[in-house]
Amino acid sequence: MISWKKANIWIQSVGKKEHNRSIMGCMMSGELAKRGTDRSSGLVRAWIALLFVASALSGCVFDKVMAVYTDGGPISSDSEDGTIPDLKCTKGTMNGEVVVRDRASLEELSGYRYFLDNVTIQSDTLTDLSGLECAEIITGSLVIRKNKKLENLDGLATLRKVSKDLFLSDNDVLTDVSGLSKLETCEGVLKINANPELDSLRGLGGLTQLGSMVEGSLGGLTVRDNDNLESLEGLHNIRWVVGHVTISGNDGLLSLDGLNALEIIEGRLSVENNTQARHVDALASLFEVKGALQISGNSSLQNLNGLQNLEAVAGDLRVSNNLELATIGTTWKLTRLGANLYVNDNPELEDIEAFANISAISGGVLISNNNLLQNLGGLRSLSAKLGSNFTIRIQGNDVLTTLEGLENIEGIDGYLEVYDNFSLQNLKGLDNLTTVYNGVFIQRNANLSSLEGLGQLTFIVVEFHCSYNERLSQCLVADFFSGLKPKPYLSVAQENAPCD
Repeated sequence: MISWKKANIWIQSVGKKEHNRSIMGCMMSGELAKRGTDRSSGLVRAWIALLFVASALSGCVFDKVMAVYTDGGPISSDSEDGTIPDLKCTKGTMNGEVVVRDRASLEELSGYRYFLDNVTIQSDTLTDLSGLECAEIITGSLVIRKNKKLENLDGLATLRKVSKDLFLSDNDVLTDVSGLSKLETCEGVLKINANPELDSLRGLGGLTQLGSMVEGSLGGLTVRDNDNLESLEGLHNIRWVVGHVTISGNDGLLSLDGLNALEIIEGRLSVENNTQARHVDALASLFEVKGALQISGNSSLQNLNGLQNLEAVAGDLRVSNNLELATIGTTWKLTRLGANLYVNDNPELEDIEAFANISAISGGVLISNNNLLQNLGGLRSLSAKLGSNFTIRIQGNDVLTTLEGLENIEGIDGYLEVYDNFSLQNLKGLDNLTTVYNGVFIQRNANLSSLEGLGQLTFIVVEFHCSYNERLSQCLVADFFSGLKPKPYLSVAQENAPCD
């Protein structure tokens, strides 16, 4: 039903001249008035039809209806297929926050096109969203969560814009989001979490950007704990995310296919705990991450090919707990890292050659518990001098025999820590290191028999610890210590091999 007291209807069309009649003769207007408060859309349609008949009798042929107006403004846009526009979306704007919990509260929204506050849909009974067919713009957030029977979002087929966040979470039987196919803008976070039956994101192809550079319009993308989701197809047109991107805990996800257009992330990128994902090839267009980059806990991941075009990471770079990761892959373009490099707990990782172009790190290098890592050659371009706030920790890498790859390290403001590397025999690779400010720790390296590689290190300011190295002679440790000038404030050397 349409509630109005008076409706002025103008039908403007592109007309064809027949019998030498002018196009102006094909412009017609009509007025329909009634004292009452209710006027059915059927009567309005009948009046429009009468105008068409009158126009045809006067020799006008209409190509299409251009617009239909009421006294409240346009009630439909151009009809591309030449049909008379639908007149049911006439209620205009809904003010105030909306919470939908049942069919009755949903039907109260029928006919509204604009929502000026948040819309939340949370119901134990709703199976569809019919009643929202007119919704075009939500200037708040749209939250669809904890719906036990909602299978699809088809009732949102006209939604074009969400000015804040769009949350789809904990919907027990939601299988697809194709009902959002007209959505072009989400200026907040798109969060798709814990929808156990969701198997596709197709329908989100109208989105090219998440978030806005307007202050306070931080966006983002989170896809978490959707165990039936195999790919991210549907996000294929997103090029820019003004915020963080998190892909986490999706046990059925096989790849990141669908993020192929992604170029810039204004926050961090986290790909974590996706147990079936085997590759990240879809990230080949990504060239800048303005926060941290974390690839962790993906137990089937084979390599990181797809990140080779990455040129900038402003935060930490962490590759950890990926049980089948054998290689980082193709050499990255990345030359500078804004914080720390962590490579830890990847039991099958054999090399880190992909990092061969990294020349500067504003933090530290922490390489630990990679049981098959054979060398540090991928760090050969890395240089460090005093003043760079730098720390190195090499720990628990069982087959590592030397530290070759660290030849350009000259000064360390932080710590040099070499722990628990079972096969490490010497410290070759640190040959140009002259100064360590905070401390040196060389401990529990079962086969370390020489301090070769520390020949240039003569200045340790704070502390020196060299202990529990079963094959390293205590006399070699004493000789090294005697060459330090001045002596560090604290030194500990114990439980090494006895002097020959």
